[in-house]
Amino acid sequence: MRYLLPIMTMPPLAGGRATAGHHLADISSGRITSTTGSYIDRDRPARSSGEFYAPDRERELWTVAEELCGFR
Repeated sequence: MRYLLPIMTMPPLAGGRATAGHHLADISSGRITSTTGSYIDRDRPARSSGEFYAPDRERELWTVAEELCGFR
């Protein structure tokens, strides 16, 4: 049981700390290439959700950020 419980707590698509560290090192060193600001899904560039590309949502985000920072 003590060996089974740690495996059961790991999400099915997760690769663990070592794998995540390798992916991060690959991204930061340039071995995984993508455009600036792109979303990376484990080891490859991926498209973000549709909400990410919604102009109205982007405008609302900037408006709220400016208000919270005291620029408006």
